[in-house]
Amino acid sequence: MKPKNCNLLMKIYILSFIITPNLFANGILERSAYSDHVWFVSGEGAAVAGDNQNPGTADKPLASVQQALTLIRAAYASEKFDTAVVRIDGKVSSTENEFQVLGMITIQGEGAYPAIILRGSSDTRRIDILDAGGSGRVLYIEDGNNVTIENLTLTGGRANTGAGVYVSASSFTVGRNSFVQDNEGGLGGGVCVDEGILIIHGSITGNKAENGGGAALHGKAVAEIFGTISGNYAAASGGGVLLDGAQGKITGGTIIGNTAYRGSGGGIFLQKKEAVLVINRADISGNKAESGGGIFATAEADVRINSCVMRNNDAMAGGAISMLYNASVALFDSKIIGNSARNGGGILIGASSLSMSDSEIRDNEAGGSGGGVYLSGGTFTMSSNALVSSNRSSASDYPGGGGGIYAVNGIFTMKDNAAVRSNYAVRGAGIYLNRENIIFNFESGVVEDCEASRHGGGIYADNTSVNIGKKAVIQNNSAASSGGGIYIMRNTVTFEEGALIRGDTAGLNSGGLFAADKIEININGNAVIRGNTAENGGGILLVNADLVISGDAVIADNTAVSSGGGINITDGNVYINTNARIEGNKAKDGSGLFLINAGYHLQGGNLADDVYKRRDSPGESQD
Repeated sequence: MKPKNCNLLMKIYILSFIITPNLFANGILERSAYSDHVWFVSGEGAAVAGDNQNPGTADKPLASVQQALTLIRAAYASEKFDTAVVRIDGKVSSTENEFQVLGMITIQGEGAYPAIILRGSSDTRRIDILDAGGSGRVLYIEDGNNVTIENLTLTGGRANTGAGVYVSASSFTVGRNSFVQDNEGGLGGGVCVDEGILIIHGSITGNKAENGGGAALHGKAVAEIFGTISGNYAAASGGGVLLDGAQGKITGGTIIGNTAYRGSGGGIFLQKKEAVLVINRADISGNKAESGGGIFATAEADVRINSCVMRNNDAMAGGAISMLYNASVALFDSKIIGNSARNGGGILIGASSLSMSDSEIRDNEAGGSGGGVYLSGGTFTMSSNALVSSNRSSASDYPGGGGGIYAVNGIFTMKDNAAVRSNYAVRGAGIYLNRENIIFNFESGVVEDCEASRHGGGIYADNTSVNIGKKAVIQNNSAASSGGGIYIMRNTVTFEEGALIRGDTAGLNSGGLFAADKIEININGNAVIRGNTAENGGGILLVNADLVISGDAVIADNTAVSSGGGINITDGNVYINTNARIEGNKAKDGSGLFLINAGYHLQGGNLADDVYKRRDSPGESQD
């Protein structure tokens, strides 16, 4: 396709918004609005039969839209006017002899036409149709022309690109009560736009294509979606909409029930850094794909989602959203609810960036890991009251889990009252951090009320360094086995001043913190581990680990049914420094400390509770 002039595109864009607001008032009288620039076409079911020998008046209508366009072009060449209306009555189709090479209806020639409105009846009980009958494309537009359909259905198109409508360096508007429906092609079953403009107030529905079932836009193309994209099908990617380096804006629109059968982006697929999609107050629901049931963004594409709902989307990876290769998604005041996937029930992040503020990821489910979010490279930032809640991971085998969040690579940050709440998994009900390639910055916020059927009610960290910040809280989580608050193996854990672990429970080991396998724990400042409960190690249970408690840190009011109310340690050491306190803890054996082959060292702190030692545990040392 020949390249088009950018200035021409800008003129089209401006003209489309000058004309479009006047198109949708029901019951408008063509003659009063457009003077004599109305041509009538009658098809099957019309009260008056059409004939191409007629002049195209109401009482003597034409039989084809193309003939009406021929008359419009001649009239426009004689005297310029702004808009021409083709008034369509009934079902209009073309015979094989009438069919144009590029489509049933073609609008070509720069400056050859005014803005064109193809209009059916305003009576919603009637359906006026342009039907290509499977013989080719319905509508072809190029050379800077501006076309709108209103109260009309375009159907029956078959073409390699843009089976319903093909737009090249032009503008096409789907008006209210209008449908591009049941067309089938290779790229863009409903509409294909090449360096042009697509505006949707009506519906693009029930179309099929290899890619871009509903609509495909590429190059310097722009989509403005106010209406509905529904029930479209792509054998590969972009069930609803495909943006290949194109830009889009969805305002109050609906992307629902679309499918990308063996590819990505059931609702929307976008790729390349030029692809920018802004979504405001939209509903993206019930879409399906292999990856990114609702939205798939890749190759530096950028998505901004404001005040939207994405629900009940389904995929193998990333039920609502899947992101790969430096894509970025920003969620503001939005809800990701009730989506499902094998991994990343809500969202899957692969070497990309996700930020969320004043938004929630809730009630999503992963058959594998990451009920809410799966992070595999890149960054995930929760801020400004962001909430990940009531999500579920069904993974039973190690190392699967992460009811709320599963992170295997990248940087995960929580701050500004972010919350991970009431999630469920076998391991890491709130958060599962897997491998040393994860950096977890828990600056502030809360992990609470999460439930693990085995380990790590709040957080499960495997060979990952964890930093619990000054305003971070881990509370009221539970694990049926070990680590009600935190379960960590290998690497280090640091609790900054003001960090708090409280009210967590475990059925067996460590209500607050379970740490094992050559690990170092530092509890600083006035960090507090308080009111946690387990069979052994009410506050903390350590195996082959060292613990340093310093500053004004407190281990208090924890309870172990059996051993180590405050701390239970095997094969390690506890260092109690400066003003740190261990007090008010309860257990059958060792209310303060329970030691097996372990030592404790008072270096200025206060140990008010009992110490129980077994086997070769050394006594107290004061350095």
